Amino acid sequence: MDLEEQRRAVETSFLSNLHPDDAPRHPLYAALCDLAGQTPQVIDMMLEVEPTQRRAVLFLAVLHDMALREPAGPVGGHYPTAIFLAGLESGMDVDTARDTAAKVEVGHSDAQAILQFALDHDDELIDAMRVRRTQTNEVGRSGLLMLGLQVIGRGEPTALIDLGCSAGLNLVAPSYRHVRTDGVELGEPTSKVVVPVDVRHGRGPTAPVDLVWAGGIDLDPVDPADQEAARWLLACQWPDDLDRFERTRQAIAQWSSMDSRPEVKSGDLVEELPRLVDAAPSDARLVIHHSWVVSYLTVDQQVALRSTINDLRRDRPIDWLYLEHPSGVPGLQPPRSIGDRRRGSSLFVLDRDDRGPVVLGQAHPHGTWIALDGDWR
Repeated sequence: MDLEEQRRAVETSFLSNLHPDDAPRHPLYAALCDLAGQTPQVIDMMLEVEPTQRRAVLFLAVLHDMALREPAGPVGGHYPTAIFLAGLESGMDVDTARDTAAKVEVGHSDAQAILQFALDHDDELIDAMRVRRTQTNEVGRSGLLMLGLQVIGRGEPTALIDLGCSAGLNLVAPSYRHVRTDGVELGEPTSKVVVPVDVRHGRGPTAPVDLVWAGGIDLDPVDPADQEAARWLLACQWPDDLDRFERTRQAIAQWSSMDSRPEVKSGDLVEELPRLVDAAPSDARLVIHHSWVVSYLTVDQQVALRSTINDLRRDRPIDWLYLEHPSGVPGLQPPRSIGDRRRGSSLFVLDRDDRGPVVLGQAHPHGTWIALDGDWR
């Protein structure tokens, strides 16, 4: 790829970062991506890092982290999330701080100020992009995970392995309060972590979830008890969505307060998977899960993962549950949905050990809604 092609690839990374349906709900990032993709100096900065690091989401997360590090600082006032944290630091209660931040309108002028800040701090930003990885740990996806565990376990003891689990926040999904629009509520009703899921089509299961064991694998696990690491998890959130930001903040606090937590192993998810499968209790139904992780692997790595899971199935039954965009995981050979493809959706797939893969439904990448393919009660 010549230099001009590299520049176009970076530009495309910014200009295609937000789905058109999401842009109105994220005015700051919509304006930032639009401006950054048309600013030659920003493109030059991106070309200073390895091709695998030239991701718009990483650039945005590093800038967001710089704002959250000093909420009342020069760039913090352009981010609703930093305004929210500054309010908490000033003594406001959570609701007041959130309402104050939500009233602040952000857009083009804020994006211009943020980009100028990026250009003024280019060395720091480039150094961070060289070593950082996006670690979203989207707690909102745990609502879909719980739904999938309902379909699989039907109330029976279940063990979970989460691939690319980041800090492991979704390994304790049953400790959150899950509220679906089909009338089903799961988890801990008193939890401050509330995960809503809009069921737009089909019928969801009603069975309880009995998760008796959980473990995760991540190439670079995040320790939520570490203040800087926890801030990076929050920086990977989008600053226009205060509810999502606060949910992650509360999940980090809940994880940090737990006396006993699931183990998160560091390493390559394909290489470490057999060892974690051996550690899972043999008397529980085993589920391997991942969401928006495998699309970051090469096609060869995806094929290796599929092969590894099928090999492991020779020794014990394993159900495989994942939320990925089909175009990003050709090596998994995902099945087709029975319905028309919904704009901006990912496929929520269940590959049963004894029945093969089926699409449970099409869902928003962050788990905010799902259109089920049929009746899964």
